[in-house]
Amino acid sequence: MSAKIRISPSFNRTTFLKETWQKKPKLLKGFIEHHGALISPDELAGLACEEFLDARIIEHKENTEIGSSWRLQNGPFQESDFAEMPKNNWTLLVQSVDQVNEKIFELQTLFDFIPRWRIDDTMVSFATPGGGVGPHFDNYDVFLIQGKGSRKWRIGQRCGCDSLLASDTNLSILADFQTAEEFLVEEGDALYIPPKFSHWGTSINDSVCYSVGFRAPSMVEMLQGFTDFLAENINIEERFVDRREKIPENISEISNDDLSESYLRIKSMVDNKSHFLTWFGCHMTQPKYPNLVEASNDNCDKKIENGSTLKRSPHSRFAYSYGDNNEIMLFADGEAFIFDRLHERSIKIICEASRIEISKLEGYLDSDNIRETITLLFACGSLLIE
Repeated sequence: MSAKIRISPSFNRTTFLKETWQKKPKLLKGFIEHHGALISPDELAGLACEEFLDARIIEHKENTEIGSSWRLQNGPFQESDFAEMPKNNWTLLVQSVDQVNEKIFELQTLFDFIPRWRIDDTMVSFATPGGGVGPHFDNYDVFLIQGKGSRKWRIGQRCGCDSLLASDTNLSILADFQTAEEFLVEEGDALYIPPKFSHWGTSINDSVCYSVGFRAPSMVEMLQGFTDFLAENINIEERFVDRREKIPENISEISNDDLSESYLRIKSMVDNKSHFLTWFGCHMTQPKYPNLVEASNDNCDKKIENGSTLKRSPHSRFAYSYGDNNEIMLFADGEAFIFDRLHERSIKIICEASRIEISKLEGYLDSDNIRETITLLFACGSLLIE
């Protein structure tokens, strides 16, 4: 982490988790200490012209006769598009800037009080005076960290799937927003917003905001994903088995015996924590942009033997968890690797260290499993050699 940016010593992580996290919005004055912009508006505009990143421009106009009007443009953009923009009332938003900008990527390391696998991405927005995206809510936690400039943020009511949206726009703008709190957020401040709390930001001047969002998969997403995973690993020949030994009294009835037989078999497949752990770890480490995790043709063994240092690809996701039978599981970019818990320290280093020194990976030279896994992760592009 650069010395130019760090979390404020006055921020109490324990108190925040106990009193605020997923409970209520909170303004965190002086949340970070940094000097200078992490990314300039011109650099952000350049990224908005790239095809592999999602970018949007939202314009806002006030009209006393029809109220507010909103206009959405989706990228990728051309440089000429920005030359034609007015001086006020618009904002540029670029998703996943952490994937291509090291300073923005390192910004995520500030959140060492929340599991890393929860972090989704960092969106960066540049707004002119009066610019914003309108009143809305998200289904996940977000920290809105103010860079250059300042913004006025209004906090509204808690919302849900039944909250009415404005029908005259293709944006998810709330039809009814009721201001409960209002904050002026200045450089270095952060505004934490829990899931479903409506909020509305308006730029006071030319300003930059870093929005660090956290993953919150829905129960529907998890159920569908897990059952798909199970279906891929079930013998296709397995079918319903009719175990009856006597003629049924009613030939149109689904008997309790038949129902119980099917239910218990399905339940036994789903009620398997080991299988769920494997699926969950793989699902939560799927890279956001898999095409950016590029395979390598270099000779990994030769480079490692020369004492090179490893690092994780900024486009990759890593996590680990403890399985049954004294196992530790490493998850990397949607793949699972199983090790004896004797290698716990090495797995933690691979997942957590910003730089990975081979000499600190215990048993690396003696363990075919560790060595083969590192070689595979390097070949896939998940690990890089400096």
